[in-house]
Amino acid sequence: MGGGAQRVDRRAGREGTVGVTGYRLFLTAPWEKVSAEDSAGWGALAGVTGGVDVYRPAAGSGVPAALVVGLGSGVPGTGWEAAEVAGGAAVRRERPVAEPGRLPVAGRRVEYAVEVPGTRGRWCVAVFSVLEVAEAAQPLTASLVEWFDTAMGTFGWTYD
Repeated sequence: MGGGAQRVDRRAGREGTVGVTGYRLFLTAPWEKVSAEDSAGWGALAGVTGGVDVYRPAAGSGVPAALVVGLGSGVPGTGWEAAEVAGGAAVRRERPVAEPGRLPVAGRRVEYAVEVPGTRGRWCVAVFSVLEVAEAAQPLTASLVEWFDTAMGTFGWTYD
């Protein structure tokens, strides 16, 4: 929309914003979306609030990972680095998964928070977790983190 043109969100009755209705993310096989009944309560595990989508590897794939995408208010915690996703403001952080007493294995957690266009303080948060289930799992973990970064490159918004 060059030349200073603005799109109008007629439903909200305000100029300069477009009603975001959702997101799109291209995930290659073997990922599948979990039904709403199966994902009840998973948002709290990922630290996001609002609508939550949960993706998991297809049964039998052997991929020890999960992806949770949801809406939140603000960006929780520290350690974020600036990123660009879908042509807009975003932040990314990566950290080890090590919760003594909860999980007997190590892993990595990668999070992206992408500001929802036309809102103040609303963020779409994508949380990817992968477990290192064997001592030789670090190359697989690094490859899966790289895959997730690539998948986030396909992230975009859907509009009215």
